[in-house]
Amino acid sequence: MQPAAKRVLVICVLVAGCTRFGFKAPAIGVGDTNVDHAEPGDGPADAATMDGGPQPHDVAVVDHLLLEQSTMAPDSMPKDLAPESALPPPDSAPPPPPDSAPPPPPDSAPPPPPDLTIPPDLVPLQPDLVPPMVVPSFSPPQKVPNVNSSSTDDGPHLSADSLRLYFSSSRSSGLGNSDIWTASRSSTSSGFNAPVLVSGVNTSGNEADPTLTDSELVIVFERAVTGKGLELFQAARTSKSGSFGTPTQLASLGTDQDDEDPGLSPDGLTIVFSSNRPGGKGSSDLYVATRTSIAAAFGGVTLLSTLNSSGKEADPALHAPYYLTFESNRAGGLGGTDLYISMRPGTGYPWGAPVQLTGLCSPQEDEDPFLHVGLKTIIFESNRGGNSDLYYSTY
Repeated sequence: MQPAAKRVLVICVLVAGCTRFGFKAPAIGVGDTNVDHAEPGDGPADAATMDGGPQPHDVAVVDHLLLEQSTMAPDSMPKDLAPESALPPPDSAPPPPPDSAPPPPPDSAPPPPPDLTIPPDLVPLQPDLVPPMVVPSFSPPQKVPNVNSSSTDDGPHLSADSLRLYFSSSRSSGLGNSDIWTASRSSTSSGFNAPVLVSGVNTSGNEADPTLTDSELVIVFERAVTGKGLELFQAARTSKSGSFGTPTQLASLGTDQDDEDPGLSPDGLTIVFSSNRPGGKGSSDLYVATRTSIAAAFGGVTLLSTLNSSGKEADPALHAPYYLTFESNRAGGLGGTDLYISMRPGTGYPWGAPVQLTGLCSPQEDEDPFLHVGLKTIIFESNRGGNSDLYYSTY
């Protein structure tokens, strides 16, 4: 037992003995170590002491005891002197260490799993960059001046600065059955100059449907390959005015079927195209693939299920991360093939249900839509005038 506890115990015994046997307890000041025993018969105070009433010296003793008790640690006190709040309840578990986390409630549910519904490649967008998710209202279509011929002109792609129009044509002044051409202009308010052949990509065979990166240094197009149908090829150059190098086939996208109508994203890392390969929904379907760099192969070809139907979908084109246009002969159209648009809030979100561009469509063949968001212009091919020509409309 600690010395302080012994001292308190001795004082308690003395006080209890004095009270029970009629002795007068002396006043003890803080710091007193000796207790003088009182003898019976010391005077008139004896009667009051026998009655058990509180006396001044009794209050002093109690105050002294309380002071001693308050300065002792609860675990060093005798159990009969420690306050009830300092003693553990009977049969209770010891309290946890100070730094340990409290145990969970016995019937608490485990934490919910993380939300994995957001695609991992999701790119957050600033509110002012998100376009309105409504179909634009287009002006009546008109033929593109100075570009069309008496032959088929199709597959348009307008450069990012709107100063060069790339397209394919079967006009007789080309090298083969179909070739890739370009027409340039000095400003967006002026007309295009006479088209010229794009250097480095044309042969005596069939090249069509060009698509380029925003830099115009990389081009992808379709070419007829003997025994394999239409396949996708890529070529690169070092300047916008330079000649493209030798095209190479994008073998990772190829099959023994027709793989055609490519549409590149502005950075060239995503491609959409059409194919009649097995596993689709209709006679021709839309697919998408990505790559990590221009020099890398495309991988992970995926069917764009929400855009395809039991009919024909073809000639897709990507416009920023928000819009994808294509042609389809699905039920509910106005004619042979019609123009459609699908929208989404940004990269990583699924494409929305396709909407027909009714203001642009006719009962004839309307194909190859290319939407230029910056210029608020769409260019497409149509035979509504009796010949396959390029048309444009603004919104």
